[in-house]
Order: sequence, then C-alpha cells, then structure tokens
Amino acid sequence: MAPPADEKGEGVMKKIVGIVAVLMACTWSGAAVAADGASIYGSKCAMCHGAEGKGVAMMGPALAGNDIVKGEEGAIKELIRTGRAGSDIKYPNFPMGMTSFSMSDEELDAVVTYLKGL
Repeated sequence: MAPPADEKGEGVMKKIVGIVAVLMACTWSGAAVAADGASIYGSKCAMCHGAEGKGVAMMGPALAGNDIVKGEEGAIKELIRTGRAGSDIKYPNFPMGMTSFSMSDEELDAVVTYLKGL
C-alpha cells in the first residue's frame, strides 16, 4: 500500500533540504579556504607585495596579474616554499629577494587560491 500523499511530500522535502545543506556546506568550505588564504597572505606576503597584491616599492613586485601567479599552481607553491635569492632574483629593481615560507599543503592551497583571485 502506498503512503499517503502528505508523507510522500515530506520525504521529497527532506531530500531537498539535505541537498541544499550539502551544497551550502560545499560553498562555505570554498569560501573558508579563500578567507584563510587572505589571512595568510595578509600576515606573510602583504608586507612586501601590498595588501591588494599591487606591489611595494623596493620590497616586492605586484602579484595581481603577474605571469607567475597566472601560471601553474605547483610552480607558485614551489616558489613560496623555496623563495628567491642571489642569482635567482627575477626582478633586479627589488634587490631584497624573497624569503622562503614553511606552510602546510592546506595553507599553500589557500594562498594560491587567494593569489589566483587577485
């Protein structure tokens, strides 16, 4: 015997609510990663590259629109991990070089996601 019509409606409604909850969780977790990336960028990178990634004179080049940031995520992560000094300095008008940073894979993912959005 089929359940009454209102019980069928409740089952469909529960499924819809469940799907919406999953979608909201996915959206929120993506935003959380970007927010973490912004926080990490603000504490580790903004001093030299500027709060909006537009660079700081004599400190660090602009990252917004930079070819490196437009490139492969793996190359960006490697640059963050190893830094640049000496003959590896790409921008001679920024004589300081770039320090290396120790970050977890999750932190690197968050920073790269943030950088790609600049």
